[in-house]
Amino acid sequence: MDQDSRPQITSIRSVKFFGLLVVFLGLGFLLIIVRWADLQSSITIPPDTSALVRVFVEHPLAIGVLRGLALLAAILLLLALGVILYKVYAATELKTSIFEIKSRADEIVQIAAAREQEIETLKHQIEKLKFELLIRDMAEASKKRKGGS
Repeated sequence: MDQDSRPQITSIRSVKFFGLLVVFLGLGFLLIIVRWADLQSSITIPPDTSALVRVFVEHPLAIGVLRGLALLAAILLLLALGVILYKVYAATELKTSIFEIKSRADEIVQIAAAREQEIETLKHQIEKLKFELLIRDMAEASKKRKGGS
């Protein structure tokens, strides 16, 4: 398999750090936007303030845009949290499957060692039987020589 086509597995530590960073930055940004949009009615604007600032502070459309931005930021924050949770879940599943593969490999190694021990025992028994058969054949040959002479 090509190295570039493999999925990137991020460590859980970096996922947690990224998640916390996104959460705190998102919550801070959301809090600033919502508070500024809610407090705009209590802000007193000096008469010499530029028209551009007045539009952003007083105009209802600007306040609606700010509230929409706050809602968009909240949605993006939830999406980021979902991605983070999915990455943590995927990393946990990968870790679990690796552990299962390792334990199965250990079982296979133990089975192979037991089979190897059985093979060695059978080889020893075969050698023992060959030796006993050789002794028996030699005894029969000796009896034939004694009986035949």
